[in-house]
Amino acid sequence: MMQVHTLTHMELEPTPVQIGEPFRCWECGSPDQGGMFLIIDHSPLEAYTDHVYYMRLACGHNPRCVRLGDAIAPLRPLDRSIDENLASVREGLAHLAKAVPPDQQNQEPVSKIVYLLVAGRISPQTAINQLRGLVRTNEPFLPARLPVIEQTWR
Repeated sequence: MMQVHTLTHMELEPTPVQIGEPFRCWECGSPDQGGMFLIIDHSPLEAYTDHVYYMRLACGHNPRCVRLGDAIAPLRPLDRSIDENLASVREGLAHLAKAVPPDQQNQEPVSKIVYLLVAGRISPQTAINQLRGLVRTNEPFLPARLPVIEQTWR
């Protein structure tokens, strides 16, 4: 499931990091109901289209995150200057790159499908179709990191 880590800034402010979907609100834990990447065309942030992620939260808290693969960290609300926003995104990506080893930046595909199904983010039929798609595309099935489940089966 979701892992939460904390990285410390140079100023000693903790920066939370979530690895793996489904993501949750930083303030109250409300689940992300399927966020999206959103950048306005011709924006200076356009170069970061794949890294500025907005969670869809029912709670109304700040949904803005920086995303690297399947790892996210919070971004301040978009109420700053362009230069401050660019610096914030760059800093967030740098922190994610340091906090999350490259081999953990993306969830194993089968685990991701199962977690999204359990969280109610995808339907059973969608999960079946996605699993079948992995087999058809020869996507490698990496060993899932499920220590809690594995321990209960032993």
